[in-house]
Amino acid sequence: MKLPQLLAPPPLSGDATASMRSVIVHWTLVANIGLMSLLVLAAVVGGQLPEDIAWTGCCLALLSAVLLLAVHRGFVRLAAWVLLAVCFIVVTGIVARLGTIRVPAAGYYVALVFAAGLIFELRGMLLMVVLSAAAVGGLILAERAGWLPTPDYRVTITQWIVSCALFACVGGWTYAALRFIREGLQRAELELAEKKEAERKLQQNITELSIALSEVKMLSGLLPICCSCKRIRDDRNYWHQVESYISARSKATFTHGYCPECAQRFLAGMTGLKPPDDANRKAADAAKILRQ
Repeated sequence: MKLPQLLAPPPLSGDATASMRSVIVHWTLVANIGLMSLLVLAAVVGGQLPEDIAWTGCCLALLSAVLLLAVHRGFVRLAAWVLLAVCFIVVTGIVARLGTIRVPAAGYYVALVFAAGLIFELRGMLLMVVLSAAAVGGLILAERAGWLPTPDYRVTITQWIVSCALFACVGGWTYAALRFIREGLQRAELELAEKKEAERKLQQNITELSIALSEVKMLSGLLPICCSCKRIRDDRNYWHQVESYISARSKATFTHGYCPECAQRFLAGMTGLKPPDDANRKAADAAKILRQ
């Protein structure tokens, strides 16, 4: 894998939590490489850090590069656990090697708690809180008992570089957390707007359907109809023409024409004669024309 690809953050997945974890672990490893480089630089410039601590920084930077490659291969959780465990051991060893808990390196316990909470949420944060509290308590007891080396309280540029690196780590993690929270809120607002629009369209469809159903009129049951004039009686004992009765109770409309038998009678009434066969045929044709 080429260096630009290794330094670029891994592609985001559909899971927001997994995406946030992979991005945070990625940039933490990149920052850790830079931090350990600054630590070595502080040892060279300040001249206060012991040589073994400088070599520890070099090894930790190399390990961070290996874990960065593992993150891009998909082993995000494994890389995060290894990173937190190694950093915890290294911070505890550095504090013990410097001889006192009152050094900037002790602040990295706070950073470890913060990072564990971001990556592994509540369980990771609680575990790191317990481990950090136990480590600080043990270092205090060891210092009071005289088991640690004599501390060097000289103030050099080393403390400034280490403190700036600590501030950068906590600030970067805070920015990453706020960014993912903001993006999550934006996605939630977009989904809420889409849901409201879908509900509005559904309510509109329900309203239109209700209006359509209210306009539908159906005829059912027994219809009292006159066997002679074919008029229909309503519930108030009024008699109506078939057309008016059905039109008032449905969406049906009527067009008028002649059936073949009525067309023959109509033509016979006009001539006063019984129509012959040709007349019957012509009457049938006329009836078809009238129906059209």
